[in-house]
Amino acid sequence: MTLDTSSYLMAPGDSYTIGTFLKDENGDALTSEQIRELIDTGKFKVQDSRTGSIFDLTQLANGNVQVTGKNEGVAYVLYEINGVRASVKITVQLDVAAQGQAVRNTIYWK
Repeated sequence: MTLDTSSYLMAPGDSYTIGTFLKDENGDALTSEQIRELIDTGKFKVQDSRTGSIFDLTQLANGNVQVTGKNEGVAYVLYEINGVRASVKITVQLDVAAQGQAVRNTIYWK
């Protein structure tokens, strides 16, 4: 699993999509159907560390995650795939220009 963001700053009402790239053991990108199966079987989980009080979280069919700022504060998007964990820090503040820390954070799983 590779995440394209390590942290993001946004204002309430702003939306941002975190790129989440899942590959198999051969390095081939998983299809939307394969990702949906991982989600449905509980092998791939994405959740909000503050249960929706700071931002709304939507897990998209392609594995990406969209966050929309709600209230000021800091929370994390928590990823877990087959017991391996990663996170992305989301800060919501009034009157800020949206900006993020781009990375290629790769987590290996089986």
